[in-house]
Parts: sequence; C-alpha cells; structure tokens
Amino acid sequence: MDALLEYGFRNKLEWLEYNFKRCAGIEAAEESEKTLAKREVRETIAALLYYEALIPELKSLLLYVFESKE
Repeated sequence: MDALLEYGFRNKLEWLEYNFKRCAGIEAAEESEKTLAKREVRETIAALLYYEALIPELKSLLLYVFESKE
C-alpha cells in the first residue's frame, strides 16, 4: 500500500526535477520553455502538497478496500 502511495510522489518529484532543469536552461534553451517550466514547478509543488494532505484519507480508503476483500 505504501509503495502505491510512494509511486504518486515519485512521478511528481521526477516531473519537478525535469522542470527545475528546464528553468535552469539544462533541458530547454528557449525563454518560452523556461517560462512554462516555472509555471510547472509552482503547480507541481502545489500538487505535491495537496497529495501529501490526502495521504491519511487515501490510506484509510485503501485499508477499507483491501480489508473488505478478505
């Protein structure tokens, strides 16, 4: 169960890393790409914080689903 929740974090963190590199000009050279990357960084951080806040509820729901199967 924790692996499932961690998977969501890992994907977001990889996306965040990619966009940090775009902001720095490592993955992108054009200014429009850098501007887009800055927006993606802000949105991804917000999504990570939202996901973190949901984890207790998600764990409860997953426990309910897995326990009801037995």
